[in-house]
Amino acid sequence: MELASLRQYIGWLEDGTVDLAELAAAAASVPAGSTARAMADVTIALAESRRGFVDRDPHWFVPLESVRASLGRAPAVVVARDTWLKFAAIFFIAALAASVLVLLLR
Repeated sequence: MELASLRQYIGWLEDGTVDLAELAAAAASVPAGSTARAMADVTIALAESRRGFVDRDPHWFVPLESVRASLGRAPAVVVARDTWLKFAAIFFIAALAASVLVLLLR
């Protein structure tokens, strides 16, 4: 699956064409309902969306939205871990520094 994804992406970078045949065949060989299959579906949706975005299709995001429903809570967990935890740490440090500054200035 990974090789098919890389070939599709490199082919898109080299000549701008999006050939999903090999990628779809690789995804079909992965068992349905598995994590690998979910990753394959997301990879295909990403390739389709990338093509639509470059072609200035106003609905380029539809393939991503359609695959999002099948992922459950996984994307929310990733966003919380990769984005919001970093912000929470920054805000905690800023609040701690402000608290110490207020105590020192009393």
